[in-house]
Amino acid sequence: MTLITLDMVEASSLCLRKAFLLLRGEQAGIPHEYVRMIEEQEAANRQAYRVGVAGATDATGARGLADLEAGHDVILDAAVVADGLEARCDALKRCKRTAGQQGYSYEPVEVLGTRRVTKSQVLGLAYLGHVLSQVQPQPPIAGTLIQVGGQACRVKLAGRYKEVRSIVATLRAWAGAMIESCG
Repeated sequence: MTLITLDMVEASSLCLRKAFLLLRGEQAGIPHEYVRMIEEQEAANRQAYRVGVAGATDATGARGLADLEAGHDVILDAAVVADGLEARCDALKRCKRTAGQQGYSYEPVEVLGTRRVTKSQVLGLAYLGHVLSQVQPQPPIAGTLIQVGGQACRVKLAGRYKEVRSIVATLRAWAGAMIESCG
């Protein structure tokens, strides 16, 4: 089974062909210098975020879904796989419980390599929230994008889940068609 990933969902908002090629497992050639620079900025920004979070909160590295039930303030490098969907988050941040809610709820945090937030990055954050909603009682209401320089941009996700479900359905249909053509 092919897992649907954040890269595929973000790519679909930019170019359906790119998303299809990622789904098929085809790698692009040598990345453009601009892409490489953004990836380097993202790695540096991610490291700065981790250092800041680790010193300020009860942060832990993810070891699995059990960490979601342990109630840590922040879970770094979280990977959630559910229903054929994979979400790798830079962090999951615990949010307040609502009345009658069991366990803990988390919101996704994604670190960027840019100073501006793009539509595909917001859609990617909503995808992370969608996957997270598969393993916790309710979907996250919001998530956070960390821009270069450490500026946090909180994004409401509730209105974006419909678009994410549509993209996931398309990617699943393509994956199913590829399996049938190979079988």
